[in-house]
Amino acid sequence: MNIRLSMAKKELLETDLTVKEVAESVGMENVAYFIKKFGEYYGDSPLQFRRKISNKIVPPKS
Repeated sequence: MNIRLSMAKKELLETDLTVKEVAESVGMENVAYFIKKFGEYYGDSPLQFRRKISNKIVPPKS
């Protein structure tokens, strides 16, 4: 399970896939279960995690 969640975390950081697509890509067909387990492991839902990370990323200055 930890490997799947780790792979999902990486995909959330590096892609624009939806949460459903990320869950399916790591072999978890039940999206509600994926969201529950991700939250238990990382402390945030996948969407909350992605939003927190995207708010911390500052684009380079031109």
